[in-house]
Amino acid sequence: MKNTKNLPWYVYKKDILNNEISVCQGVNNQLLMNSGLWLENINFINEIDYRFPLDCSVQIRHQHTPIDCQVTIENDGYLIKFAESIRAIAPGQSAVLYSKDICLGGGVIAKTFK
Repeated sequence: MKNTKNLPWYVYKKDILNNEISVCQGVNNQLLMNSGLWLENINFINEIDYRFPLDCSVQIRHQHTPIDCQVTIENDGYLIKFAESIRAIAPGQSAVLYSKDICLGGGVIAKTFK
């Protein structure tokens, strides 16, 4: 990026098939932001009659503040759309769903989207 100070570089996209990575500069770069994710291997831990679409919140990292989201079922996975964008989510991380103070369950992030 021209005319920028020595800001740190971050990987925002991996293309494993073509052995390519895409990088951007700066911790608050818009390329690092995601508006949703695809969750697989989800485990619901309470015996609640879940109705979809499900309005709840999602927490990506241990100390991350949960963000309001909507969960829908598509094919064999769960599509989660955030009320506001979240920075630096990576496939392989876990995501945990909450309804107020009740943990609904969680799963493994398969992919993210902008």
